[in-house]
Amino acid sequence: MKEKKYLIILPLVSLVVTLVFMFMLPDTIEMHFNFSGQADRIGSKYEMFVFPACIVLFGLLPFLDSRAVEGIANKIVFFSIQLILFIVEIVVIIRAYKPEVNVVDIALMCLGLLVFVIGICLPFVTKNSIVGVRTRKTAENDTSWKNVNSFAGNVFMIAGILMVVLVVLGKGSFGAIASLAILFASAIIIFIYSKKA
Repeated sequence: MKEKKYLIILPLVSLVVTLVFMFMLPDTIEMHFNFSGQADRIGSKYEMFVFPACIVLFGLLPFLDSRAVEGIANKIVFFSIQLILFIVEIVVIIRAYKPEVNVVDIALMCLGLLVFVIGICLPFVTKNSIVGVRTRKTAENDTSWKNVNSFAGNVFMIAGILMVVLVVLGKGSFGAIASLAILFASAIIIFIYSKKA
């Protein structure tokens, strides 16, 4: 239980932030955005509770497999995912007051950073059923687990850097589409490698 206490910090902070801003946000706010960063759906401010709910969800996942938070690398992965969701929540709140803020660009840069951080952690992730590249081979063989996750870590680090660069340099929807394409291509490369390893 002590190993998982840190996972309740951000859910609580996110919930407090959401509750506080319920009294300040307009009744309707922009909740969905296209690749160009333009709002394409207006929703109720109460939809903001989706963010703490998602953060809580990622905080609960380790309870399904205690090995998921055995090592520091595993802990960093879970905490990073929660942190990125919290940052996006804050950006959506800021967007309600400053319409010029591009939520999509910021969210994708955060995603790129998350992919990079996961890439750093993957070679050190201990075997579990939640974090890491899990195939029949990696589940049965410690050497395969290490090799595949080390390879995936390198791919993700490169992908994360490219995603951030493309979002920063890309104009309009190009950066968003290109960065997501890189993420998808990375997943395919890792999948192919895992089958051959």
